[in-house]
Amino acid sequence: MVHFVIMGVLGGSQQLMEQGVVGALNCLRIQWANQQGYRTVNFLGADPFLKGRLFQYKRKWGTAVSIPPYLHRQVWLQVRRNTPAVSYFLKENPCIVMDGDGRLHGLIFVDDPHTVSAETMEEWKKHYVTPGLSALLVRSVGSFAGDQAEPNVPDLIIPIQPVPISGDGQ
Repeated sequence: MVHFVIMGVLGGSQQLMEQGVVGALNCLRIQWANQQGYRTVNFLGADPFLKGRLFQYKRKWGTAVSIPPYLHRQVWLQVRRNTPAVSYFLKENPCIVMDGDGRLHGLIFVDDPHTVSAETMEEWKKHYVTPGLSALLVRSVGSFAGDQAEPNVPDLIIPIQPVPISGDGQ
């Protein structure tokens, strides 16, 4: 496996960035790795937020979501008071979560999962489904933030067809 650790543009030229130099460099790095016989290219990490610019950029390159074996960090989230600010944050920041079996899922918060339209679900699939995710879990903010909240019980599950993730390569 090849790890792409850092990349940049000489002098940080905004003009070159706007002309697509970073995309061209990624394309050339992938071609080089393929010519050298590598089966996997690691773009390294991104924040676990599905709307994040870096996550979306890497997703466009066909990357898969995974947790590196050397990474042992976890974030635990408990909502003590469901204020408008908390509700807004949760709804605007769908994220990646791990279940008790180690599977990764997209987690999306809404006011009422039972009123989510088919069109909205299709948009979520279009923008968030990524290899490595098992499903998109939809939770109501109220059920997550309530006093008797069940932490691992989604209100709605949108299954994702499994997409094989490349092997370890060289």
